[in-house]
Amino acid sequence: MCSMNLFPKLETLKYWIKEREKIRQARVEGKPKPWTTDPILQSYRFCNVFREDDAVTQWIANNVRKYYNRPEFSHFSIIVRQLNLPSSIHAILKQGWPYDDYRFYVEDVRKTLHDIKNRGGKVFNAAYIVSTNGVAMDKIDYLAHKWTEYYKEVIEWSWYDIQTLEQAHSYLTQLDGISDFMAGQVIADLKHTAWLGKATDWWDWCAPGPGSKRGLNRIMGKPIDSKFNKGEFVRVLLELRNALDLPNKLCLQDLQNCLCETDKYMRAQDGGRPKQSYPGR
Repeated sequence: MCSMNLFPKLETLKYWIKEREKIRQARVEGKPKPWTTDPILQSYRFCNVFREDDAVTQWIANNVRKYYNRPEFSHFSIIVRQLNLPSSIHAILKQGWPYDDYRFYVEDVRKTLHDIKNRGGKVFNAAYIVSTNGVAMDKIDYLAHKWTEYYKEVIEWSWYDIQTLEQAHSYLTQLDGISDFMAGQVIADLKHTAWLGKATDWWDWCAPGPGSKRGLNRIMGKPIDSKFNKGEFVRVLLELRNALDLPNKLCLQDLQNCLCETDKYMRAQDGGRPKQSYPGR
């Protein structure tokens, strides 16, 4: 089937990808604003085309991934993405690798995060939804309890036997409270280390998320709440990537992210207002 028949809004996605990357490059090169004439991209905050270029991910790459050779790294990656805030992660890391004595580790982290909260500071990045899953207790205490549970399981997994991102996702979503989305975020970090760097589906796997499904439906000209059968989402994304024919190949996790952001962009075109404004003028 012709790509324009399958993806009638393909040019909108291609435009968003190229224009967002142009903005990033102009900012990095220190060019003066405005970096785009697009009023939506000037006014609202959008993630980068490549997740590795986002500010929080760059901070994690520079300050956390250097510990990849520690046996507890996969467990700590869960904590990092649930916090998703450099200041909180830095507060945990500032005295060195926190697992040197695990008996005190989770309690120390819990106290550190409560200290931040009691001083009126932010503990979590609002970009990700992390909840107590209906349990009536403080979020920090709830997560500290879960991190203790996770450690007992994650540290015993045979990560060397995990050959694909899909397998890793299956492992992570066994953990109570870890959503498909959060597992995908942890995997997107681990794939840039030796933990999952050689996964055979490094380029060609992602876990469907609500924003990316809405975005794909928009690009396909379908109602935004249309459902995808198991395996269909990834298959269609592979076709979409081929149709885009971009000079720099996107892994499916990056393409999925672009769909989520394009969903926000197209909603703004229809009169909606994305959550975060951006001083792009």
